[in-house]
Amino acid sequence: MNELLKSIIQQILKSMLKLVDKLLRKYGYPPSMQTLATEAIVKQAELLCKELSR
Repeated sequence: MNELLKSIIQQILKSMLKLVDKLLRKYGYPPSMQTLATEAIVKQAELLCKELSR
């Protein structure tokens, strides 16, 4: 993978994580569980992207 593509993917992931954190706080998700929830959401997004790219 070239460096430009890696950079774009990192920027998208960073933006997605910020949005997930914001939504979890907005809807009162317990802070102690936010990391676990964020990881689960990222894994689900990765699986969805793999399925859609077939």
